[in-house]
Amino acid sequence: MRVPGTTVDYPIVQGRRESPDFYLTHDASGERSAWGAPYIDAGCAQGAESPLVIVYGHHMSDGTMFAPLAQYSSRDFAEGHRTIRVITREKEIELEVFAVDVVDASSEGKRTDFADAAELDAYLGDKLSQCEVVLEEPADVVQAWAFVTCSYQTSNSRTVVYAKEVEGWDSRPSE
Repeated sequence: MRVPGTTVDYPIVQGRRESPDFYLTHDASGERSAWGAPYIDAGCAQGAESPLVIVYGHHMSDGTMFAPLAQYSSRDFAEGHRTIRVITREKEIELEVFAVDVVDASSEGKRTDFADAAELDAYLGDKLSQCEVVLEEPADVVQAWAFVTCSYQTSNSRTVVYAKEVEGWDSRPSE
């Protein structure tokens, strides 16, 4: 994944059901690493095709990994960095940030399973009503992404950056 205008440019891996937090302490190759690797929540059974793709990454004090994502809690930063690109084996996806929230990880639950698009849309609507920064209120979202990293407003804060695929974006290489 890449966030233009930031240092975020890392491979994303799929979390393991048998060890959901494995990539907090291991890199994309499976080697031990304090930086870990950005990873899709193990509960996202369809990986990058899940209705809500939750991606975690460390906020390192040296400014690496997902540290720049904590800056999205500033409306100015969020407006200036709305594009996130994800490249899978099958395709390139251009995402647009639509909201940001800072949550208390101790009390915030997560959800990875939705019966249909209407259920996801209702869930996102509820989340948007609580977000600190809302850049747009998308309707009829079929898939969304949530990028999560530590932030330091409280002892257990997380910044959550919500994004949706840009409709009609042509990911084919230009000739």
